[in-house]
Amino acid sequence: MKKKFFAVMTAAVMSMAVLAGCGDVTEADVQNAVDAVSEQVPDEVKDGVADAADELGVSANDVADAANEALDAAEDVAADAVEENLTYMGGLYISEEDNDLTLVLVRDQNEGNIVAIVSKLDTFTYGIIETEDKTTDDGVEYTAFTLDGNEYGYCFNEDYTTGGILVDSDGTVYEAKFVDESAAQDYIAQAH
Repeated sequence: MKKKFFAVMTAAVMSMAVLAGCGDVTEADVQNAVDAVSEQVPDEVKDGVADAADELGVSANDVADAANEALDAAEDVAADAVEENLTYMGGLYISEEDNDLTLVLVRDQNEGNIVAIVSKLDTFTYGIIETEDKTTDDGVEYTAFTLDGNEYGYCFNEDYTTGGILVDSDGTVYEAKFVDESAAQDYIAQAH
């Protein structure tokens, strides 16, 4: 909520500056834009920003910018804490012109849930998954899960480090290479 407020306030200030720079815009137009944004913000938050700005001897915009930076830093700390609770379980990828698919699996140590991170061409999705056992047409057993409305599957080779198979959302089975933990960290970072 606070981040949304500061984003709205920053947008309002920028809008006022743009409007004021236009020759055909009246003072009433600027005031109407300010009033429209102000209606979306609780009074106690507006008063808090104004009071903080007065105490610091700076503009309300400067207070909003500082608050946004503090919120971003807090989100980064929280994201790092979440990442520390994720244990890498394994990953597989295929790289073809029409199908660049990567799967990374991690376990949330706090909740025990398995989180799948899937990158396919230009899409990136992740979430907690429920798995079920399935079998390919040629008799290979694999683990299937649904993520963002698409079903995928995977099976690691016995040693877990030389690859396995990936089953794409269209049901096609591909030989896959192993994603080592250091390469998987980029996907894990994107997922939090």
